[in-house]
Amino acid sequence: MTNAINRGEINPMQLEVYWSVAFAPLYNLVRFHFEGRSIGGKPFILTDKALWETFELVIKALKK
Repeated sequence: MTNAINRGEINPMQLEVYWSVAFAPLYNLVRFHFEGRSIGGKPFILTDKALWETFELVIKALKK
């Protein structure tokens, strides 16, 4: 994280904030996948499409 900040790629932020934004979405997708359902009990299977869509949104959120 420090290198990305020094290179001007992301804004300075607390490690906990970075960790929450960067990894919580993946954690939730994996949890939904293992439980076989998402919010409201709707069936869910993690796909490459969902994974990459989430990745792109996380990168967009962290980028300067």
